[in-house]
Amino acid sequence: MERTGAAAGGRLRAPVRGAKCRWNSAVVAGRPGWMRRQKVGVAGGAARARAGGARNLGVPAAMVVVAVAGFAAAGVELASGLSGPRPILLALVGFAAAAMLSAVPISLALSRRAALEAEYADLVQNADAIVWWLAEGADSYGSISAAASRILGRPEHELLAMGRWHELVHPEDRDALVAARADTLATTTSREVDYRMLDAEGQWRWLREALTAEPASPRTPARLRGVVVDVTSRRATEDERALYHEVVEHIETAIVVARPSDRLDGGLGVMAANPAAAALFGTTPERILGRLITDLPGAPGDDVVLRAHLVARGGDAFVVERADAVGVNPVKTFTIRAFGLPGGAVGLGFEDVTAA
Repeated sequence: MERTGAAAGGRLRAPVRGAKCRWNSAVVAGRPGWMRRQKVGVAGGAARARAGGARNLGVPAAMVVVAVAGFAAAGVELASGLSGPRPILLALVGFAAAAMLSAVPISLALSRRAALEAEYADLVQNADAIVWWLAEGADSYGSISAAASRILGRPEHELLAMGRWHELVHPEDRDALVAARADTLATTTSREVDYRMLDAEGQWRWLREALTAEPASPRTPARLRGVVVDVTSRRATEDERALYHEVVEHIETAIVVARPSDRLDGGLGVMAANPAAAALFGTTPERILGRLITDLPGAPGDDVVLRAHLVARGGDAFVVERADAVGVNPVKTFTIRAFGLPGGAVGLGFEDVTAA
């Protein structure tokens, strides 16, 4: 809408359809300053927006513009009856821009895939586990991660050959390893196998190998994949626990493991007991579990239980040379040893000294 009028009278005239929306500075002469300023209308704003948009076009959008412009210009010149190299050149420009435009997403996808593959390779090489793959019938690994050298202390080229790998496996474990790998390839069923392997320092390392298989395809043979972790420390702990369990099960001293109960009376609940302890209290190892020590026939008095509570909460170990059992006839006398255990538990050893 456009407002115009006489210079003096300021009479308004009907707007002209399609006119730009501006204030006529001549009409509003003598009006306040803010009315004398020209107001840029929609057309001016749109022009600036188009200019800004052109500056902000990305590479793909710019290619679209070039391609469309090239094809359009070639079409116009051909329609006008022009001949010669110019229409052909314009069409070639359009084709080139269109080809570049179609290559952009492919290039981006390839770049993204390359980045992901690099990240995966870096992850595998820096992991604490040995990652390898082996083609069916091959005499060496297709690849093996750097963790193999770190764990075994041997160069990678020495560990690639299957024959050398098997030589380093403990003789007692070699057949089990070969059988597990063969079965995994034959059945494509995942499985695990533990075996010992000799490191560069002459020490046996316990390894745990998780195996998976990929079936053969028309172009590639079947593949066996493995992830191997060093479980030497874990196996040592398991062996120690098994030895301890064996000793406790066969020792003549009654041993009870207890923990402060959640009950209101705050007694000591039995977590574990060996056969000697079950026999001492006239029951079985299974039936003694979960009961309070004070509920067992022949249990020590409350003063001993209270002191054992303190040991479970971090107090010092103690020994009671002679403590009479409660609730049994004839009376039995024990030497009781209390010692702290991990997890807020206490171990109690009972030795019958009644006849001493």
